[in-house]
Amino acid sequence: MTERKEEIHDFPVTANAYAEFITKTGPLSKQDRVDLFKYVLENKVGVDAAMEKTGIKPATFDDATLRTAVRKAIDANPKAVADFKSGKDAAKMAIVGHVMKNNKGVPNETVRKLVDEELLA
Repeated sequence: MTERKEEIHDFPVTANAYAEFITKTGPLSKQDRVDLFKYVLENKVGVDAAMEKTGIKPATFDDATLRTAVRKAIDANPKAVADFKSGKDAAKMAIVGHVMKNNKGVPNETVRKLVDEELLA
């Protein structure tokens, strides 16, 4: 609003539309969210239309694909696995980081859940 020099009552995005934007763009990078929101503002469209027009949208991942990526990350990080099994809970973050780096846009909480499941299996 400051950048646009507008007051809250003049802002073209309603609170509900903004909440929808936040919910639907959660997995995106900060820059993608900024770019998408600029498009929403400039074109006076909703988040779905903006995603369709710009092609900026969260990547979709199925659990099977992510689980495979987690298993590969575990195999690639034997030291982190050994450290985790010796009681260093933070060591699993190396595995989470490996998966996140190789699967851009994947939800962090999903990766953490799958890493926990695989390490504790």
